[in-house]
Amino acid sequence: MTCYNLQGGLYAVFRYKGLVQDFSKLLQYIFTEWMPKSQYTLDHRAHFQVLGEHYKKDSPDSQEDVYIPIRLK
Repeated sequence: MTCYNLQGGLYAVFRYKGLVQDFSKLLQYIFTEWMPKSQYTLDHRAHFQVLGEHYKKDSPDSQEDVYIPIRLK
């Protein structure tokens, strides 16, 4: 296992539920709809996902949390 220290800061958190092949729809929503309408802009830090107990590979009921680094515009 490799450890990675994340830089602190503000993150927008989105819960994704569905199949991996549809994940790009969430990213499209975040960057083309949510972010332009929000008071935030992308901060250049690491994006990451948390695959917790509700993550089920290849299941339409799978859930994961997506963390997008943001800062005020």
